[in-house]
Amino acid sequence: MEPDEIYTGKLELSLDYDVIKAKWSIDTDPIPQIGIGLLTNDVLSISFKSNDATKTESTGIVQYKLTTPNILEGKWATFGFRHVGVEKLNKISK
Repeated sequence: MEPDEIYTGKLELSLDYDVIKAKWSIDTDPIPQIGIGLLTNDVLSISFKSNDATKTESTGIVQYKLTTPNILEGKWATFGFRHVGVEKLNKISK
């Protein structure tokens, strides 16, 4: 995914002791991205890896700032790109 692409999807977060597990389901990609992260001072940092439909693996990092109790705003980068992507997450009630 290019940093300037617009996409939608879902991020599921779960807590495993002090480590946060992440799973992204991107609407245009049938293969989920997974990662682990840490929360420090309202900043969630997650290292992630993904595989695309051709089985090409990429790794990266995303950093989210908790701007309200229901909104996270983040910046991300992957190896091989020289740009930073941005995204905004809105909490969805279960």
